[in-house]
Amino acid sequence: MGIKLTNNALTKLASGISGTDTTLAVTPGTGSRFPVLNPYNANDYFVVTMENAAGDREFIRVDYRASGSDTMGNGTYPCTRGYWGSSARAWVAGDSVDIRLSAEIVQLFAAGMIGGNNLSEITNAAAARSNLGISATNTPFTPSGGITSNTVQAALAELGTAKATGADIDAAVAAHTAASDPHMQYVLEADTSLVRTSGDQTISGIKTFTASPVLPGDASTPLQAVPKQQLDAAVNDNGLTAETAPAPGDFIGIYDISASAMRKMTIENALKVINLLTEDPSPDSAADFLLSYDASASTVKKIKHSTIGGGSVTAGTVERTIRSGDTSQYNITTPTKKWQAGAPQSGTVRVTFTLFTGGGSCNGRIYKNGVAVGTTRTTGTSGTWSEDISGILVGDLIQIYMWNANSAHTDTLTAAYIGTAETGYQWTGNNV
Repeated sequence: MGIKLTNNALTKLASGISGTDTTLAVTPGTGSRFPVLNPYNANDYFVVTMENAAGDREFIRVDYRASGSDTMGNGTYPCTRGYWGSSARAWVAGDSVDIRLSAEIVQLFAAGMIGGNNLSEITNAAAARSNLGISATNTPFTPSGGITSNTVQAALAELGTAKATGADIDAAVAAHTAASDPHMQYVLEADTSLVRTSGDQTISGIKTFTASPVLPGDASTPLQAVPKQQLDAAVNDNGLTAETAPAPGDFIGIYDISASAMRKMTIENALKVINLLTEDPSPDSAADFLLSYDASASTVKKIKHSTIGGGSVTAGTVERTIRSGDTSQYNITTPTKKWQAGAPQSGTVRVTFTLFTGGGSCNGRIYKNGVAVGTTRTTGTSGTWSEDISGILVGDLIQIYMWNANSAHTDTLTAAYIGTAETGYQWTGNNV
């Protein structure tokens, strides 16, 4: 509620207090003349005026006084000395203690702060409305603006029944089209922020759609958006026919790296480029690659030359092109790769290799993609072995690894080739 007042709240100090004491006792039996502040409420208080025979005065704020008590304030809720800019001082028994109407209290009333809680301290709202001549259903209202009701509640109800519906608004807009109302034409032309549903219009900025826009049909002119069905039909290989006789002017698509764009090249120029190609003297370069169409993924992929292997497929005996200087090793006691070839077909392959050693125990073993798959072969002089390896896929690397359990010996892979177990076709690989 805020500051509290009572009539005829006048008494005397029962015992003296210093300028710092925060409790004061009044003449026994007179405490009831002052407001009760129990239980404590931070918003409730009263202010007493202390005065002596010399005319000295001090305002003291009191935040607690129990019912029936002659003591104001306590250790938990102390009095505030020197309130409202007055000076705290010592007082003696018999000095005056009272609640009087001061300028500060009047100012609180004038500022509308006496409640301090937006009238929340009113405990009986219905009684308060009745005292003011208003209620929840008959708050007075002066009819105006076409409203005939004389209470606020009835006026609101009248507005609710008379408000425009969505259909009313649509009808009003339709009745004021650009054709029938010059003012509407002006509004439509002046408001460039409107996106119209018909007619030509240039729209700037980025427009984000929550769903894909539906196009009316296939694109027929440059810069038109292409609908999905038109694009699908254009790139669907089921709709393509085989070109048996390329005609002048036909072209193929190529990607121009320097321009980061697709280009077209006529068949004639493509053939010229092919005729200018020369044999790669180093086909095993790590950067070399071929193009292959992966039917399972419906895409074109690059195949590194190193995964294909070297040499050529021939029938019968293969010329053994391995040079001993490339495949010799000295004092190698752990398996080391000396030769490899890429399998150009899947299935079971037959691997044949020959070892020669100057002493100790020379070992050789067939690996696939760096993983041992063959039987370890050992010789103290020389030997040739053949072994069928199954589960081979196109591009797998068939490899020969060598090592010698005894150090200080030179070992050599003198021959190696692979072929299919079914036909006997053979091809050589690369020394590594």
